[in-house]
Amino acid sequence: MIGVIPERIAPDQLLAAGARLEGRVALAQLGRLYELLQGCQPVDKDAHVQLSLTINAEGLYWLQGKVQARLRLRCERCQEMMEWPVDASISVYLVANEALAAELADDVDYIIASDSLELYGLVEDEIILALPLVARHPQGTECGDQPRKGPFAESGERDSPFAILKTLKT
Repeated sequence: MIGVIPERIAPDQLLAAGARLEGRVALAQLGRLYELLQGCQPVDKDAHVQLSLTINAEGLYWLQGKVQARLRLRCERCQEMMEWPVDASISVYLVANEALAAELADDVDYIIASDSLELYGLVEDEIILALPLVARHPQGTECGDQPRKGPFAESGERDSPFAILKTLKT
């Protein structure tokens, strides 16, 4: 299906529909993301989403896909707006309850989705995880090539806070 991604869908319903979804999610409907963007309007109105659902050899539902969006963030160095592309991958197992989740390997991502899966929440989580901890222009831009200031400016190493004590030792 191509078009607008539904807010929720039952995994069985997704399998019956061909196990693939492709479409868009309006970024304005992702409230937690908008709070993190602090009023910065995204470049695009929508995120592009591709999802496919398969059943593995153990009979578990495995949801894979991709989320792409272009956001606008404020650079922490120069305070100017910059474009931030998001290209996040999704790979999670869908399990009916915590007991089934406990049987999975520790390094496996899962979502508890017995009757339905909240797709907007999943998309929003993946976009939020793709945001940088500190937004700043990359190297190769005017802002990104500015020399750093502060204790790590020149060498990248910081003087020991106890170095002054060495000079006092006589």
